Amino acid sequence: MGNVSVLGNVPGKDINEMSFDELLTEKSAMFESILALENKFNAGEIADEEYKELKKEYKEKSVAVIKQLKEVALNLDLNQPVPTLEKIIAHVDDIDILEELLEREKEGDNRDELKKTIEQRIEDIEQNE
Repeated sequence: MGNVSVLGNVPGKDINEMSFDELLTEKSAMFESILALENKFNAGEIADEEYKELKKEYKEKSVAVIKQLKEVALNLDLNQPVPTLEKIIAHVDDIDILEELLEREKEGDNRDELKKTIEQRIEDIEQNE
């Protein structure tokens, strides 16, 4: 399922080629599509069979986008400017990935500002669990 082209805002672009921002936009678009589909189904605008088919398709695409987001986060280029990295880290919800990035930063440039951002993100997630 690596070659899923997605419905959202980047038509015809393979998810493997999308930037982190494009993937975030795609994720939002997929969730909005699922919500719109639910509303149409509840309003009786689409048949049960079509609803089930589309919902399955949308969910599969959402899962693919989320997997790719995790992949991009895990392989994040830490040589980018701290403000750029901070924007991305704010959207990473996986503590394991954040801890991996923290270790990589400690072994690399070891910037206090970035380490604090990652540690704060981990703390925020733990408090919300």
